[in-house]
Amino acid sequence: MVETMTKRGLNLLAAAALAALLASPPATGQEEERVLRVATKPFPPLVLEKDGVWSGFSIDLWDAVAADLGVRYEWVGKEKVQELLDAVGSGEADVAIAGITITAERERALDFSHPYYESGLQVMIAEEREGSFLAEVLALFSPAILEVLGVIAVAVLVSAHIVWFFERRANPQQFPKGYFRGVWEAIWWSVVTLSTVGYGDRTPAGVPGRLIAMVWIFIGIVLVAFFTATVTSSLTVERLEGGIAGPDDLPGRTVGTAPGTTAARWLEENGATVREFAPIEDAYAALVKGDVEAVVYDAPVLLHHASHAGKGRVLVVGPLFEKQLYGIAVGRGSELREKINLSLLGLEESRKYESIHDRWFRP
Repeated sequence: MVETMTKRGLNLLAAAALAALLASPPATGQEEERVLRVATKPFPPLVLEKDGVWSGFSIDLWDAVAADLGVRYEWVGKEKVQELLDAVGSGEADVAIAGITITAERERALDFSHPYYESGLQVMIAEEREGSFLAEVLALFSPAILEVLGVIAVAVLVSAHIVWFFERRANPQQFPKGYFRGVWEAIWWSVVTLSTVGYGDRTPAGVPGRLIAMVWIFIGIVLVAFFTATVTSSLTVERLEGGIAGPDDLPGRTVGTAPGTTAARWLEENGATVREFAPIEDAYAALVKGDVEAVVYDAPVLLHHASHAGKGRVLVVGPLFEKQLYGIAVGRGSELREKINLSLLGLEESRKYESIHDRWFRP
């Protein structure tokens, strides 16, 4: 009896085990492969987008990292850098890559890979706006030039009065005795002699008058040379100070850039009037129209635009400033960070990184 019950119990256990086995999904030895969501944005030549297809240096680099890690991924397109950071922070994306500068503020919110590209900010201006005709005309009325003109006017009046005083008796036909008529004719003679034109319609006849004329000719040469040097100097200063040649010329200027970027922060901290554009291509259009005086942004992006779509219309000027280190952003504490770092180091050692870099940046 007991033996029969024992056998019956074992049979029930075996049946239950078989049912559980049949109810469970077949074991494959692998968990379902995860697809990473990678956020990016146009950032030429690091990231370019055409008809939904992404390309560029950062894109090729991530392709190599993903292949090395053996992971699948899908792109999540964004328009602004801040949107990339927000996507990773909220969990909408697992990774973000474009041209994301590593900063202390961003590092407090997210984790970053080792830097994979070093760059900086640069200034772009409209080529035709390096100097305006109106600005050069206004430069002719600078205090320095007006001061020299004042000295010349006084010298002309003094020389005219002296010549008239001696020539009104010796040569009354050319320098009449009447004060206003005589001095006016003397002023005419003084000006044409000063300018070395020398029409010859008025010439001193007396010895004192001719001696004065000789002295006035030499004085005139000095005054004309001094005036020429002053005008040249004023125009040169206007071109140097009136134009924008680098970051030192930006305080007080209206400058375009992209919102939420290190460029926007730098401009605000350094006294520029900032106008933000998204996408950055809108800033390029504003620059050409004259709505902004310059655009400040990451150097590779500006250089790419200046040599392609903006060729002949814009010019990148001045040195690199505000060093930028680009990294791959992941969530705080993400295990992907260490894996990505190891992959980047491997790409460096195998020279694959160099090959990808040369593909996009070698002249």
